[in-house]
Parts: sequence; structure tokens; C-alpha cells
Amino acid sequence: MEPLLLNMPGRPRKGDLICFALSLLLAAGLAFFYKQAVFGVGLLALTFLTMVTFIQVEIALFCALVWPFCQYLLTRDLKLLPEFFTLIDECCLFAIVLYLAWQLCMGRIRPRFTRFDGALLAFLGVGLLSAALNRNPTVNTVLGLRCYLQYLVLFYALSYLKLSDRFCRLLLHTMLGLVLVQVPLMVLQYFTWTPSSLVNDHADSAYGTLSFGSANMLGMLMLVFIFYLIKMRQHLPALFTGPALVACAFALVISHSKVSFLFLLLLLLYNNLSLIRTRVSLTEIMGIMLGLALLVKIALLVSSDISNLLSRDSFMVLIANQIEDKEGGGRIMYLLLTFTVLVKYAFSPLLGLGPGMYSSYAGISLKSRYLVDILGVDLERRGTRLDPDLIGVLGEYGYLGLLFFSAALAILFLRNYQARLSRSPYWSGYADWFKLFTIVFYLGAFVNGLWQAQYFAVTYWVAAGILNRKYLEASR
Repeated sequence: MEPLLLNMPGRPRKGDLICFALSLLLAAGLAFFYKQAVFGVGLLALTFLTMVTFIQVEIALFCALVWPFCQYLLTRDLKLLPEFFTLIDECCLFAIVLYLAWQLCMGRIRPRFTRFDGALLAFLGVGLLSAALNRNPTVNTVLGLRCYLQYLVLFYALSYLKLSDRFCRLLLHTMLGLVLVQVPLMVLQYFTWTPSSLVNDHADSAYGTLSFGSANMLGMLMLVFIFYLIKMRQHLPALFTGPALVACAFALVISHSKVSFLFLLLLLLYNNLSLIRTRVSLTEIMGIMLGLALLVKIALLVSSDISNLLSRDSFMVLIANQIEDKEGGGRIMYLLLTFTVLVKYAFSPLLGLGPGMYSSYAGISLKSRYLVDILGVDLERRGTRLDPDLIGVLGEYGYLGLLFFSAALAILFLRNYQARLSRSPYWSGYADWFKLFTIVFYLGAFVNGLWQAQYFAVTYWVAAGILNRKYLEASR
């Protein structure tokens, strides 16, 4: 059997793991309390040295995947850990970056330049050029670029580091486990936790281990893994797949995410068209459609939101709320305002205002003057108005930046994986699922900040890195 960990012989000793954990905590603590970059960088370098000296890089990858799903519940909700623990995954990412650079300098990895890399470089170039021409502060530029590119570290680590197939499958099973853990927590929250600020919107109290009010993101995450269970059902135990599928479907319903219900219909339509194209039996197609009808029937019994969504009048009200500056709405309105801001204040609408200068997480945390002074947004009570990544990327990187980032995702989606992975039913089914994941990841950015959200972006780029690894191996 192939060993799980390949980067060092033997198992890490208990003392090595303790040393790694302590260096992570020390790095996160000083970076949080002192804020100066020199402390953070110095101690993150210590984390890197600890990692490459004593233990496998796989442990840092595993920690970077798992921790975003745990940190908010443990630090902000249950208050079991201090706030600085939220920086642990940042430490892991920085350590992985240094490890990749070290491996590259030592000649142990030889990256191949692909069209995907070209689109990302073009996106990065647009960001840097925009920052220079708009004369933006360096801090905004660095933090703004970090928002959209930091989790690509996981993509390149999984693509090029020496990792076993067993470890890659462990990551996939861990992601599925992290999603399934949300279900009992959501049920508990939905029926017992009613925050006073959301008495009239009880649905948003079901958020699992994720940050409060993330119903759309959690609903879309459940949707993605519903299709994972469907596509990979032949490679998972039958007694596990059925109950897991029911649990994810129930969690999708109680998330009350209207956009997830729409995406469910879209993905089923796309999936069935691809099944017809590959001449799958009519029985299987009818089975999937029957399952959809059953899910909708159960959903109608549990939640009135879906029946309201199926009503034309309710759907038109939903759209109207997005056009007006209302609580829970305003997305379309602020998208239209972004075009005006680009024309009036950017060096060029093609290049945008520059990274970290508009509605990315960095721009909001640094209180962008375009949001506060020009648009008059109260950032403390901004609601969902500025959530879509479409608004953030368009405002900060302009039309060209949005084009290049979209092109990068399109390249991953349009690759002919089946021509190279057809000999392996496991990876062939995985490639089919990843295409559905890419549809949700791209279109979801029109509603929420999926490209920046830790748990969603981490999950996507880990999934993409594993598939890219197999794609590059098959093309050698």
C-alpha cells in the first residue's frame, strides 16, 4: 500500500508535532497582538523552519483545510479560544509558500506553465498596474491582492509537491466530513438558537460552524457536496452515501438559501444534458428527476421559502429588493453604482480602482473612501449590499481584471479531463463533479463573496489542486 506521507521517511514524533503546534500559536499570537509585519513574518518563518526540519508538509496542508471550518465556532460563538487563533490558517499558508519556494530553489519541483497560469498572471499584472496608475497605498495593494490569491497557494502545493494519492483522497474525505458535521449543528441552531437580532429571520441562525449570517454560502456548499455524493456514489459505501445525501439535502432546505435552490435546478439541467450527451440510460436520468421532485416536495413541507420562490410575484419582489437599497438587498443597485464610480474616479475603467480600494474584504476593513465618502455606505451595517465578488473584482481590477479571473476559472472548467483520466473511473467521476463545483463557485460570486470566503475558497482550490495534479500527471 502506498504510504500516506511521502515528504519524510517514517512518522513524525510526538515532540515534533508539539513543536510545530507551539510555533504556530506563537506566530499567530504575536502577529495578532503586535500587528507589525516584522513580527508576523519572522515568526511565520519560524513555523516554516519547524515544518521542514521536523515534520511533513502534509500536516500544514491538512491544518489549512480544516481550521477555517472550526475557527469561528471555537473563538467567536463558543468563545473557547482567544481571537488570535483565527490566524492559524494564515500561518500555515505562509509556511507552505516558503516551503514551495524552498523546493523550487532546490530544484525538487518543476512547474509547468499553463494557460491557467497565464490568466492568473494577467490578473495579477492588472492589479499591480492599477495600483501604480491610481497611486494607491502599498498596504491596500498587498492586502487586496491577498484576498483573491492567497488560497491559490493550496492549488499549487497540491499540484506540484510530492504527495500520495492516499493523502489527496484523505483531504477529499475530510472536506466531505467537515460538510456533514454542519448538519447536526444546523439542526440544533435552527430549532434552539434564536438570536435577538434575527427573531424575524430565524433561518439565518442555521449556519453550522461558519460565520454568522452565511446561509447562502452554507447552502451552496451543501449543494456542491450533494453532487459529490451523486457523482462518487460508486466509490463510497452504499450505507454511507444514502444517509449522507439525505442529510445534505435537509441541510440545504433549512439553510433557506434561495440562490442555492436556483443553482440546484441549473446544475441538474446541466448534469442531465451531459448525461444525454454521453448516452447514459434513460432510467438513470428519470431517477435523478424523480429525486429532484421528491426533494422539492419535502422542501415545500419544511420551508415556505421555496413555495414563495416558485411564485412569480415573490420572485419579482426578490429582484426588486436587490435593485433598491434595502436590508438584505441592494446588490444590483451597488453593481450599477460601481460602473459610475469606475468612470468618475478610476484611472481607467479597464483597470479599476486598484486592489484593496473598493469592496473586497481588505477594502472594507481599511474603510475605502470610495465606499464611505463617495457612496456613503455604513460599513458596520452594510448588510449584503457589497457581498458579491463581482462588485469587488470589477471595482478594484476593472473590466480586464474580471475578464482574466473569469478566464482562469473557464480554463479549469473547459479542460478535457476525460481524455486523460478516462482510464480511472474514480478520477473521471471526480472531474465531472469538479465542473459542477466550478459553476457554483463562479456564479455564486454574483451573489456572495465566495472567491474570498475562507471555507469556500479553501474547499474549491483544494479540489482544483487535486484534479490539476492528476491532469498534469496524465499529460506527461
